[in-house]
Amino acid sequence: MIDLSQVGICCDVDGTLYPVSKWRVAWRLRKHLGLLRAMHRTREKMRTSEASFATHHGFLEAEAGRVAEALGMSKDRVMRQLAELKFSLADVMTKNTKPFPGARESLNWAIQQGAAVAVLSDYPPQQKLSNLGLDRVSWSGCFAAEECGALKPNSPGFQTVRASCGQNIRTWIYIGDRQDTDVLGAQSSGFVPVLFSSRESGNAAFVLKDWNLAAFQGVIGEILRSEP
Repeated sequence: MIDLSQVGICCDVDGTLYPVSKWRVAWRLRKHLGLLRAMHRTREKMRTSEASFATHHGFLEAEAGRVAEALGMSKDRVMRQLAELKFSLADVMTKNTKPFPGARESLNWAIQQGAAVAVLSDYPPQQKLSNLGLDRVSWSGCFAAEECGALKPNSPGFQTVRASCGQNIRTWIYIGDRQDTDVLGAQSSGFVPVLFSSRESGNAAFVLKDWNLAAFQGVIGEILRSEP
């Protein structure tokens, strides 16, 4: 037994809790591929070139403005199309898709040991979690970075997780599959970063290669032993 009552574990969703098939997404949304690519390019630029916005609406307006400029369309029209695209994207990515083996078991184990377990994704995660059957996990919170005003690696999303999921957490851990967004954002926000990757360690001190319970327990134990 291990006491995790002062530990918070927060996870990314896409590519971390389930495998992402970019080919399937591109094929199923092929009629909207121009909009999808413009949105993706815009969001990648907004990770580093935009200040945080005070509201979700402010973020969405800035996103739509950039996409509209790239496509030569009106911002209002693009805002509507982006809302529809994101709704479709959640189903395309996760419907009839299963989480990585062991993910549910490992998260439930952490909760049973007293940990606060949360999600922080760039996109709203609720629909994806439901499709994956992970809505039955007793999450302490499910958050979207864009709803907090800025995409990862910017800090507003991480700060929202910390403020919303209990004041007794001594150690916050963040698990994600991208070095440039998840690991960097966690490090700069005071979280212990764990890179989810079977192939590379990058600059992360801790790496989770798969969601096998023993592997997950090993990484959590290693982190806690390294704490002063």
